[in-house]
Amino acid sequence: MKKTEITNELKVKVNDFISFINILSHQDFEKSVNNKWSPGQQLEHVYLSTKPIEKLFLLPKLLLHVLYGRPKRPSRSYNEIVRDYQKSLISGGKAPSKFMPKHTTINEKERVLNQLNHVVNKLVYKFSQKSEEELDDIFLPHPLLGKVTLRELYLFNIYHILHHHNKTEENLAKVN
Repeated sequence: MKKTEITNELKVKVNDFISFINILSHQDFEKSVNNKWSPGQQLEHVYLSTKPIEKLFLLPKLLLHVLYGRPKRPSRSYNEIVRDYQKSLISGGKAPSKFMPKHTTINEKERVLNQLNHVVNKLVYKFSQKSEEELDDIFLPHPLLGKVTLRELYLFNIYHILHHHNKTEENLAKVN
């Protein structure tokens, strides 16, 4: 997937998720089903796991190469990223504790929605400043996928938002 397709798809997925969260009642926003994350917690998790990416842009490319090496393979496709992430989840992969949401109340909804929207807009901008070549020339750590290229990280975020949007809908459908 090319840079413009990735940024467009990321914006669509986050806007769809935000729109879905916005139509939930106060009760549904905080509703946990079978000890699964509530929609508010799903929202907070998506924000918590997206925010650290913006800090990576503060580091010079040379330092990233020293810390994580340079890719010696082409970037994986969206479908390959999805497959590898799903394999990791099936194998027991979980979000690291720093990405675990607390109980998110309706009073925190607007703040978290605004934070997620703000960070995604920054990421879209920063991503657009990179060349197609740079997207495949930078390795970064991912807790479940190992080292990923910058392109793969954005492809993962597209799927990650969709994954949590779908989980939220599935959980709510079990009680409504």
